[in-house]
Order: sequence, then C-alpha cells, then structure tokens
Amino acid sequence: MALLLCCFFTGALQAQDKKENRRENMRAEMVAYFTAEVDLTPAEAEKFWPVFNEAKDLQHKTFKEAHDAYKALAKGIKEGKTGAEIAALTDAYLKAQEASNTAFSSYLPKFRSILSEEKVARVFMAEEKFRREQIHKLRPGEERKGGERKGGRR
Repeated sequence: MALLLCCFFTGALQAQDKKENRRENMRAEMVAYFTAEVDLTPAEAEKFWPVFNEAKDLQHKTFKEAHDAYKALAKGIKEGKTGAEIAALTDAYLKAQEASNTAFSSYLPKFRSILSEEKVARVFMAEEKFRREQIHKLRPGEERKGGERKGGRR
C-alpha cells in the first residue's frame, strides 16, 4: 500500500513539475515574442515586464473569480434557489465578469507611462497574436483559412 501511495505521489509531483515547466516555457516564449513584436528596448523591457506581469496576474485572478461566480450561479439554479438568491448570484457573476473583462485594460495608463502609443498598441496586438498561435499549437487541425476550418467545416 505504501508503495502504491509513493508511486501515486511521485506521479502527481511529476505531473505538477511538467505543468510548471510548460508554464515557464510558455512565459519565456511570450517574453521573447512580445519583445520582438513590440520592439522593446532593454530599458523599456526592464520597466515594462514587471507591470505587464502584474496586469496578467490581476487578469488571471479576476478570471478565476468570474469562473467561480459562474459555477456558484449554475449551482444555485440547479439547487432551485429563490429568485432573490439567484438575483444576488447573477449580480455577483456579472460584477466578477466585468472586473475580469477590464482587469488587463486597467493597466493602460501604466503601459502608456512606459511605452509610446504605437508600442502600447503593439502590446495588445502581440497578446492577441500570441494567444492565437498558442491555440493553433494546441489544436493544429483547426487552422482557419477564410474563416473556415480545414475540411471546409465551420
């Protein structure tokens, strides 16, 4: 039994390490990608990355809060909560969703204090391009041409 638990624990640790390695690799790839796409100078990068990372952390936190609020709302509906309880859960979800939607963009003034307007715009464009490239890496068979997936399906 102890051997089985040890194997399970070791496997769980290896899976966590693998996840952390993927996260670190993606972050390093993102830094290189953004640095090139935005054309950051070393001085700009030194100021930009701490602010950008802070913005991404807030975005991640607020996304998780919105996801948790969504799950609470779904659970409330499933459990047959009262109309007033559902209204409160709906309000909480919409508030969390709004916070999630504006978290990253709330850092715009800080980005503008570090970078030119063109480079700030490039940050937002680079983020979208990087996100799309990551999705295509995860789902290579779903590359789109002219709005359609391979195979002509939509």
